[in-house]
Amino acid sequence: MPKKKWQVINNSTRPGFNSLEIDGKKRKFGQGNRFVIDSPVLARDIDKTYGRNGNQSVAVVPYNDHQTRELGHIYSFGSSPSFAKAWDAFKKRQKKKVKRATQKR
Repeated sequence: MPKKKWQVINNSTRPGFNSLEIDGKKRKFGQGNRFVIDSPVLARDIDKTYGRNGNQSVAVVPYNDHQTRELGHIYSFGSSPSFAKAWDAFKKRQKKKVKRATQKR
């Protein structure tokens, strides 16, 4: 299971506000005026200082990265015409097998 991430979005209208100073490191806002972090402690700290409880210059929201989540399982329970057609063909083959097996006895 992928690690949960948070997105820090620049909400400030102040000119020149293009980075945050966090734990002695400068974090710049990238494309779309945002950056992504994966530490829940850091997300809570940023939200407390700069977010809802602070000066409200950024928004900290959960980040759903469609590339890191598990892909691949597409279930179809007879909802598509091609599935229904394939299922009917399968059932016909099964009936023929049963019929042949009973006739040989």
